[in-house]
Amino acid sequence: MNHLKGVITDIDINQQLSLVKVEVNGIKLTSIILNEGSYTPMAGEETEIIFKETEVTIGLDQELAISQQNQIPGTIVDLEKGKLLARITIDSQCGPIKAIITANAVDQLNLEKGSQVKALIKTNELMLSN
Repeated sequence: MNHLKGVITDIDINQQLSLVKVEVNGIKLTSIILNEGSYTPMAGEETEIIFKETEVTIGLDQELAISQQNQIPGTIVDLEKGKLLARITIDSQCGPIKAIITANAVDQLNLEKGSQVKALIKTNELMLSN
């Protein structure tokens, strides 16, 4: 699991859903949450962002015109490639990001230690914890 610490900067509420914007060391991330249960996020509140290694998509560090809003630039500092899967660690402004992708994707993108990449995470995959 990836764990990042940030501060909630904005909340956009519409019926049962909220888009929660969180700043992590200058990088803005967005999470979508259900307005159910006991947790109600508040602007200015510190929060922890949690997401699985398998929910991180890796893109080359180029301007990506895609719908994934959470794009965290960084540098690959560790890459363990197996026959089917690869575990990647990215050094980013937010802190270390871990990803598990296919070994085939590593080959297709020519990824190696030192590669400049973007970690992409869908808004519905970011969990918030207070």
